[in-house]
Amino acid sequence: MRLAETVTELVRLFNAGTTQQQLIAKSLLRSFQSGPAALEGALARIREARNRSVHAMEPVDALSDEEFSDDGPGGYLDPIVMAESGLIASRALDALEASGSDSKAAALATLLKYIDTVKISSTRVCVLTEYVATLFYLAAEIESRGGTCHVFHGGMPAEERLRTLAMFASEGGILVATRGVVSGSVALGEVTDLVLYDTPGSPAALQSVLARVDRFGRKTQLNIHVIVPSNDVAGGAAESLELLHRMVDAPGSVQTGDYFL
Repeated sequence: MRLAETVTELVRLFNAGTTQQQLIAKSLLRSFQSGPAALEGALARIREARNRSVHAMEPVDALSDEEFSDDGPGGYLDPIVMAESGLIASRALDALEASGSDSKAAALATLLKYIDTVKISSTRVCVLTEYVATLFYLAAEIESRGGTCHVFHGGMPAEERLRTLAMFASEGGILVATRGVVSGSVALGEVTDLVLYDTPGSPAALQSVLARVDRFGRKTQLNIHVIVPSNDVAGGAAESLELLHRMVDAPGSVQTGDYFL
């Protein structure tokens, strides 16, 4: 549990500060619950902010790679908090490197395998994450297990995004996407299985996702699956699950897992 304890120490440091620093704490917790790739990026940016301050360089701005996040923090920290948080972040990065297997990703693999065993020819699975880093991490995990997937995020050129959606619509399979880009003007009404790898951070964000998928005129049943991190210390996943049940009546499943075993 060394990683969890170190991240908790860092979160407490931020929570004791300004409203802006409390937002950083919230974003850090969300990256922790997403998985190692998102957490590594967040911790590295905190450490970089401290190093740039020591060398009198211009400060970095964002401490989160949440795509189009409504609650992503700005990067300003006062010098004392910056120095202390940078040292704790370095310890957390060391603990992350020594951490065990990622059972959250393993839970996703088990779910995808189950969906594959009962699939029909038109099965289309959309796996949603809040983080670009997690997106590429999950795509690599799927491919390492012999699967294939399409990736879809806001950093792609518009033409490539259109091609990706067209391939997904015609071929089916797995689409790994960021919630930010799906919440735009994307229609995914033919998705049969929506997997919330990261639960959206607000009711509005969750509603925006559902509006893209659970659309009027849907001809196929929508199954919703939620990967709930067992290190969800803030209880955000439980709140999102309750909200999800109120918003839509759909069959599905809940999987749990974390990555500091």
